[in-house]
Amino acid sequence: MVDAAQDQSAGGQLAQAAPEETYRFEATHTAIAIQIIDRAFTDSADRFDAMMRLGDRNNFADLGGPDTLYTELSRALAYHLVLFARGEDPGCTLEAEGYGVLQVPAITDVPDPVLELWRAVAAGVTPRAAVALFSDLLWSRRGPGAGAHGARAASAYLDLGGGTDELASTRYLVRAWTIAREMHRDDLDEQIRERMAKIVTEVLNVTPGQRPGVTLPLLGALARGPLRKKRMSVATDPVPVDELLERAANSCVRGPEATEIARYRRPRATDTTGIAAIDREEIAAYRRDADAAGHPAQQMLLLRDTARVAADRGHHDLARGAAAAMQQIAPDDLDLQTFTSSTTLPAFVVDGYLSGFTSGHEWSDGMNEFLTSECPTGNIVDLRRLAIDNQGLLSRHLPSTLLRGGLPRATTTTPEEIEKHEMSRYATPRAEAIGRLLAEGLDRIVRRYGTPEQDELVRYLMSRGGRDQGLVTTLAKAYRHFWNGDYESCIHLATPKFEAAARALLIEFDEGIYQVEATNSPGGFPGLYALLNLLEKEALDESWAYFFGWLLGGPWGANLRNDVAHGLPAPMNPAYAALVLRAVTCLGVVAGPVTSSHLPVTARRAREEILATLVDPTPSAGHVGNLLGRLASDAERLAWWLRAIRLRWIRHT
Repeated sequence: MVDAAQDQSAGGQLAQAAPEETYRFEATHTAIAIQIIDRAFTDSADRFDAMMRLGDRNNFADLGGPDTLYTELSRALAYHLVLFARGEDPGCTLEAEGYGVLQVPAITDVPDPVLELWRAVAAGVTPRAAVALFSDLLWSRRGPGAGAHGARAASAYLDLGGGTDELASTRYLVRAWTIAREMHRDDLDEQIRERMAKIVTEVLNVTPGQRPGVTLPLLGALARGPLRKKRMSVATDPVPVDELLERAANSCVRGPEATEIARYRRPRATDTTGIAAIDREEIAAYRRDADAAGHPAQQMLLLRDTARVAADRGHHDLARGAAAAMQQIAPDDLDLQTFTSSTTLPAFVVDGYLSGFTSGHEWSDGMNEFLTSECPTGNIVDLRRLAIDNQGLLSRHLPSTLLRGGLPRATTTTPEEIEKHEMSRYATPRAEAIGRLLAEGLDRIVRRYGTPEQDELVRYLMSRGGRDQGLVTTLAKAYRHFWNGDYESCIHLATPKFEAAARALLIEFDEGIYQVEATNSPGGFPGLYALLNLLEKEALDESWAYFFGWLLGGPWGANLRNDVAHGLPAPMNPAYAALVLRAVTCLGVVAGPVTSSHLPVTARRAREEILATLVDPTPSAGHVGNLLGRLASDAERLAWWLRAIRLRWIRHT
């Protein structure tokens, strides 16, 4: 005997996980089901409207029938038509769509009793939408008599294809066309194509360039040609497909739609001249889209898209024209808004971080503190976690475009790019905060001990592991430029030496990085990105590798190396000068590269020794940097929230 407590517990479990009652088909269900579906589709061909009516049992109280019957009919109405996405072959499928607790299986997984119900309903219902749906379900299952069900579904969809709901009519016609092609029914294919051509012609006559949700799927189907095309030339095709495609291309006002139309046209072109003309008409649509933009910022992005497409198609004259138009848009006309947020560091945090710069007996003690400071962008694991945890709907679904000098530099188009952009949003305020503290620390050294002479700096840096006196001498000059307040000279002098140090370090442990000359390609060493990737692959700490790439590379970072090398605007302030000195000193001195492989064997270090310095370039500085990282992350999160609020306000106004 089960006691009361056990009975209550078991009852609770049954109430939460009661299995759904299995449907069993009975002949008496046929008449009831047909009446239910006929009523559900009264005055509407929309299967969602029918499902809503079916959900209210009061509408069918006089008909009776078990609850499982209503459940299975509701499931049948949950299958919906899905057009293939742009960029794919044209077509339309019937797919399952669940609603709340209503679980809808794939058509191939439906049990036999439900199939019997579908057959009974398909044979007796009268609304064309119901005939189309249930016949299509049986065609998609490919059971006995599937051919007859497919033909009936295609004919019903064709009848529905002239309704007032243009988007629904488009789905019906493309689904009818898909079934006819699957069945190899020439007669149905001809009727459907004629109806499609009629609708496209009406749209092009009345609203050219508009209603792409109607025209594009229909044009994609028409462009495939008639089923009997092997026995029919293009000239005898009763549908003037090429004329319709050309009209659609010339009236198109949006670039992505022009790309889709061009994709339909290219396989039908007979020579390279025709393809080139299609390309130029596609690019012209992008340019029309840009020229009609209502705001300079929107025009800038649309011109960028124009230049991209033109370059991809090999029409570099049009790409240059779009780029020239981009350059004519003044940065001030973009109406960019600056959002800022700030946080206050407690005095004891700042003093605790900087105390080591002046607590020793000599200036070299302060430099030791500088050389053992933490990675400015923080731990790579923390950055990745922040990037993932704090992605909002806007950042996931709206691409972010970075500008430099008012011109687009990079746009987030892939999950990897979104992650890099999000990481940079948290790395940037943290690194800039650390940079300001490092700059203050360097200034305190000279205020406390005086400015070290160049030769003194060279000796000190060599004592810390430097092995290339020429590199160390340049680095010493960069430090003195910093202390003289000439941050531009400091950055310009030190930045190239990072790449030299990375190159020499790889040479020291016999990494074959020199690229031998080839036809029309002179020999030389790879660039910064390749060098950093090789160092990280060998042993370089991932957090430091990220900092180096963020500071010197791009586009998801400060990009100092490229901006300095190409004379582009770059931040020439104490914080970034200190960060550059920190990066170059870490790799150029602490890691201890050499610039020549011709040193005596006794002067070379073992490969394991070099790799060990890359694994841990500098010891951790403790908990102060973690606090700075959290504060910087909070500040960036607040700024992002402000940007999101403004964007939402703009969209509503």
